[in-house]
Amino acid sequence: MTIPAWEPFPEELKEFESWMWGLAFFSFGVPALLIFFVARRKNWARILMLLLTLFGVASYLAFRSELGSEADWSVAATILVTMLDFVALYWLFSKPGTEWFAHREVKSAV
Repeated sequence: MTIPAWEPFPEELKEFESWMWGLAFFSFGVPALLIFFVARRKNWARILMLLLTLFGVASYLAFRSELGSEADWSVAATILVTMLDFVALYWLFSKPGTEWFAHREVKSAV
């Protein structure tokens, strides 16, 4: 199914549709907000990204049987995104990343 093929939900599912849109915005908004704060050198955002990634991997492992029922492209996308998360976390927690977080610019009064 493609986006242009989507049909509006029946009237009895309108509340479900609004919850799904809210979940979609939350799913994209939280990582975007964390990336924003990581770029601002907020260490709590870096740690929260690590915890959320580990929680996500743990949930994949806990519900492995459900992942097997997904389409191949969906499983491949999940694996790719998880691998990219680990690459980003490696960069954030390796020596250069740690030094970058440690050397925050001091703004002058001028």
